[in-house]
Formats: sequence, structure tokens, C-alpha cells
Amino acid sequence: LFDGQQVITLLGQVLQEVLPCYANATAPGKCPANARPILEAVYVEGHTDNAQFRGREKDGNWDLSTRRAVNTYVALIDSQPQLRENRNASGMPLFGVSGYAEERPAADNATESGRARNRRIDLRFVLATPDPKKLDEMSREIRNRAGLEK
Repeated sequence: LFDGQQVITLLGQVLQEVLPCYANATAPGKCPANARPILEAVYVEGHTDNAQFRGREKDGNWDLSTRRAVNTYVALIDSQPQLRENRNASGMPLFGVSGYAEERPAADNATESGRARNRRIDLRFVLATPDPKKLDEMSREIRNRAGLEK
């Protein structure tokens, strides 16, 4: 069984091996031949169950989920500082954090096991949208191959 810090360390190692292949960074020689910068962002997302957190009354679960995401991000970067070097094609940092409180449940909050599943961290990988010129080129190529353009 792993503890939380071991999981974060292992996750950080795996991310540092894989992300440079798909971010705008100097990719190590271990990348697949067809790897290219397709990532726009990676969000560390914090979630809670629907039980009211006894912090600040109005935004307790929002605060808790965001702190959960920030703490996980900090632990991830502490374990693999070079993760901060990953950038998207625009040169912006790849990693960000977000908190969703109880707004995106993964399970039913009516049971303790469901509430436990909702107290979680997710990683969301956001793919970059091709620029309009590339989309037009792709569309023309598809039409050409389908015999729709002469």
C-alpha cells in the first residue's frame, strides 16, 4: 500500500517522463516518434463531498477543494521541480489548479462511500486547439482524400 506522498512522488516521476513529449519543451529521447506539443494545460482539480465544511460559512467547500488542489500541486512540484518547466505552445506554464467544491460529484453523496469518492483530486489534460489555418488545411486535406474537392 502506498501513502499519499509516495503516490505523488510516483505520479510526478511519470508525468515528468511523459509530459515533455506533448508540451512545448525539449523532449527527451524516450518520446514516441510522432509526439508533438498538443497540451494546452494540465489542471490539478480539487473536489469535495456535499457536507458543509465548517470553514468560512459561505464558501467553505470551495475553499477546501481549492486548497486540496493547491496542496497537491505544491507536493507534486516539490517531488519533481522540473515539472514547472513544461510549457504549452504559447510558452505559458502547463500546470494550473482549480477547485470545484461539490459541483462535480463522481459518486452519490447519499452514502458514506459515495462521499468518500467525492473527496478527491483529478488531473485534467486540456488539448490545444489547432489554429484556424491548420484547421482549414486539415479540412481541405480531408475533402481532397474523400474526393469532394477537385
